[in-house]
Amino acid sequence: MKKVVILLLTLCSFLFATNDKDADKTREQRVEEQIQKALEEEEKFAKEQTFYKADEYDFEAAEVNEDSLSSIPALEDDFEFNMDNILQ
Repeated sequence: MKKVVILLLTLCSFLFATNDKDADKTREQRVEEQIQKALEEEEKFAKEQTFYKADEYDFEAAEVNEDSLSSIPALEDDFEFNMDNILQ
């Protein structure tokens, strides 16, 4: 019984291997596909790097006018922290 199961599993694995869509491709086709994938990843990486470098962005609109900072009041703490109140 064990031999039949092992034979059946082996036969099924061979059948799945022959039905594999990549099995009939030549080596050159597989290499070409890998090269195309690598080129696409390089293009994506290059696009992300231009985003992270921020050379093309204009941040002047986000700058703060230092003259307007004098009109903003300074915030002071309204509470006094005392450990004696906690220990009671």
